Amino acid sequence: MSLTIETLVRDHQPGLTLAQPFYTDPEIFERDMERVFRRHWIMAGLEVQIPNPGDYQIYTLGQDEIILLRDDDGSVNALFNVCTHRGSRLCLEPKGHVKMLVCPYHQWVFKRNGELKAARLTGEAFDKTAYGLHKAHVKVVEGLIFVCLADEPPSFDEVEQSIRPHLAPLELAGATLAHHQRYPLRANWKLIVENFHECYHCPGTHPEYCAVSSWASSINSPKPEYHDSYSRKRLAEWEALGLPTNFVGMSDDRQFYVGRMPQREGFITQSLDGKPVGLPLGRLPSQDVGYVGMAIWPNIFFEAPGDYAVVMQLTPRGPNQSDVDMFWLVHPDSPKQPDYDVNRVTEVWKATGEQDWELSVNNQRGIESTRYRPGPYVRGYGLEDALVMFVDWYLREIS
Repeated sequence: MSLTIETLVRDHQPGLTLAQPFYTDPEIFERDMERVFRRHWIMAGLEVQIPNPGDYQIYTLGQDEIILLRDDDGSVNALFNVCTHRGSRLCLEPKGHVKMLVCPYHQWVFKRNGELKAARLTGEAFDKTAYGLHKAHVKVVEGLIFVCLADEPPSFDEVEQSIRPHLAPLELAGATLAHHQRYPLRANWKLIVENFHECYHCPGTHPEYCAVSSWASSINSPKPEYHDSYSRKRLAEWEALGLPTNFVGMSDDRQFYVGRMPQREGFITQSLDGKPVGLPLGRLPSQDVGYVGMAIWPNIFFEAPGDYAVVMQLTPRGPNQSDVDMFWLVHPDSPKQPDYDVNRVTEVWKATGEQDWELSVNNQRGIESTRYRPGPYVRGYGLEDALVMFVDWYLREIS
């Protein structure tokens, strides 16, 4: 790279998209991994993926593999998949069940909490307490597993305190994983974040989502205030039912949002016909409670109408490579219902997600052109204001 990262940051013009190297350069990608993904709390998995003691799931971030392992007391441990003897991987499969963690190389044995239990032929004087597995910081919030790979993690208190009241009624830890799909995308992770945080593109590309969302359908509408008045009416109804209705928005100092919002009038849930696709999640009083929307930078996007939740997990793989994992969660008794159809659960967000992923891939290809130059973000109701906040936050993080 001919220009230094610091020079590119300094020369960025506020209100414009980022310069080409931020989406293509390997050196900047490594800085992203170091300053963003290894320093911040990131979503690494779901409790439903490891329901029983001994169940584990591997989350891979760059060169690190993290074992998310359910302990005997129900807690979740986040252990680096590296034996402390000579560095072999311990778990060779992406998921499974273990009584103990046994290194396949020399059979050192580790407890589920990472403590070294046995090391063959090392003698009585060998100090096993000095060779426990390396741990990542871990927090479990209402069924979502977050990890931080930094030695000293940033505070997660404001995020946890804000999202917990909205997620608690959904009882996601006891939900059933209805469907999981991974999308390997030829796109820089920042383009996927930017795509999710604006609806300027929605009217022209998301017919399914605009059909169900009062907010999305109001973008570019001559009467956007319709959404606001309808929203106030519905929120008052849900507040009377005891559901949290406050909205915590993003700002220069807050890199997440969470809140309850209405579907489009006449739609009970986010399905193509607006009719329920399952039983109410958790302890919700009905399916007709709008939806909880949430995003936390850098890697989780979330929407949950009354009868399912969709969780989108973003993982960077390279300067122009990313994975998006989509998880759909339903009430554990929903699949037992005679009219249950998993395709109806996934139909809106499978279509919307795949449209977004295609847009992000197209965006990457265009940015790689010799003629790409930073362009202006469009400001206004529901447009690209959040992207300006994201870019400003991102540049501060990597500086």
